[in-house]
Formats: sequence, structure tokens, C-alpha cells
Amino acid sequence: MGQHSNAYGFVAAPRSRYNNPIECLCCGGYKFLPVFCPCKFISYCSELCLLRDYPKHRLECSLYGKRKCARCSRADVELTTCSGCNIVDYCSKFCENAAWEHHKLSCKTSKTKDAENSSKIPVKGQCARCKKSDAVLKKCSGCNIVEYCSRACQKADWTEHKTSCKRSVKGQCARCKKSDVALKKCAACNNVEYCSKVCQTADWKHHKTSCKTAKTEDGESSSKISVKGQCGKCKRSNVKFIKCPACNKIEYCSKVCQIADWTDHRKSCQISES
Repeated sequence: MGQHSNAYGFVAAPRSRYNNPIECLCCGGYKFLPVFCPCKFISYCSELCLLRDYPKHRLECSLYGKRKCARCSRADVELTTCSGCNIVDYCSKFCENAAWEHHKLSCKTSKTKDAENSSKIPVKGQCARCKKSDAVLKKCSGCNIVEYCSRACQKADWTEHKTSCKRSVKGQCARCKKSDVALKKCAACNNVEYCSKVCQTADWKHHKTSCKTAKTEDGESSSKISVKGQCGKCKRSNVKFIKCPACNKIEYCSKVCQIADWTDHRKSCQISES
């Protein structure tokens, strides 16, 4: 019977393996279904106890140093540690935000630190610095996640935000981190670079949430950037395309993609006048 792991890599033994309760190394409590450290040598009654004791245990933990993203388990990228508990690692702000609903229950913080940390979690439609929600907000151009009501608030918050702001590294593939090859920028945001179509397609699931659509010449945001040789919906390439019969600009790999993209594309679709 195999072992099961949760979103953070803390392994809990199957219930049938223990007939007697196991003592928690942190609080002294007992549990039939304990939570194990990833090294599988030390057990606790809960993830909270594991997090409390881990700063001490990690000095002897055989897996300390072998870091991976707590949500998607990626280990081949630069990781950022949770600023609340300083234990759990993430590969991106996307993964950190997605895992927060579960992680906040066990995130080790003091009462003041907890209040401070919760204020750092970006709330959509609210200035990250002064918490205003009745003002025109602009997103940070680095991560495209945190919003500010003014340049003054953005500058004042930079000392805190710079540690979590995930800026794209110029001259390096955003997916595989190669830097000794010819790179091509994302045609939509013009910020992130890739070494190949394979890397761009593989990274799209993460990048699409922060992809900053380029501005059109008249100042309006274009809902879709036309990339020749690429499907306007799923970004596939090297397939036979069909063009939008109205504007004759956007290409699609299938009717399914064309129909699925119409809600977005119709805003910018210009029917050519005969």
C-alpha cells in the first residue's frame, strides 16, 4: 500500500499501517494517522506541528536543501520561500496564490506577522499599499499582479514587494532558463522570452495569467495580438490554419478554437468594407 502526499510534500502514512497512536514530536499529542516530514523519519500530529518544529528538525533532516515547489513540485526553476512561515517554497506567484487557501491554515506566523503577511496578499481591485478600492488602479509592470492607486504608493511599497515580484530575466528562456540560444519574445506582452515554441507552449498555462497585452497605437488595449503561423486561441503552430473571414487577420487551427475565441476577438474584429 503506497503513501499519500499532500500539496506540500508532507507524507501521511496509510491509516491501516498503525494500530496504536503515534506520539507527536512537537506537542506530545497522539494520532493514528500522523503527518510525516518528507524525510519520513519524524512524525507529527498535524502539519502545523511539523511547521513549528521544522526550523529545528531541518538541521538533521536528510532532505533539507532538496527544494521543490509546494504546489506543482517543480524543482528545475528558481524558488521563492513563503514570507509567512519561511519554510514552504513556490516556483511562481501563480502557484503561491493558488496554494494559499490551503496553506494559510498551517502557515506559521506570529499574530502581528500574520496580520502583516495577510496585508501583502494582493487583493484584486485594491491598492496593495494604502488599500484604496475607489481609485483607478494600475498593475505592477513586473509581475502584473499587484495593483497600486499611484506612483507614490508603488514606490513606497517597493521595498516589500521587490522580494516577491517575479520579473522576467532578459536574455533567458522563461521556461528552461537557457541563455546561450536565440530567444523570441512573447508577442502579446513583449516581456517574456522563450528559446522555442515548445517552451512557450509548455509555459503558457502559467504565463497566461500575467501576460500583459500590448497597447494598440490609439491607446486602447487590443484583446488579441495576431501572430502569424500561430493559432489565435491555443497558440499551436505547424498546423493548417483558417483565417477569420471577417477581418482576415487572426488565424485558427480549427473551427472549435475560432468559436471559442469569438467572445474576445469580436471586440477587435474589423469587418473589411467591400
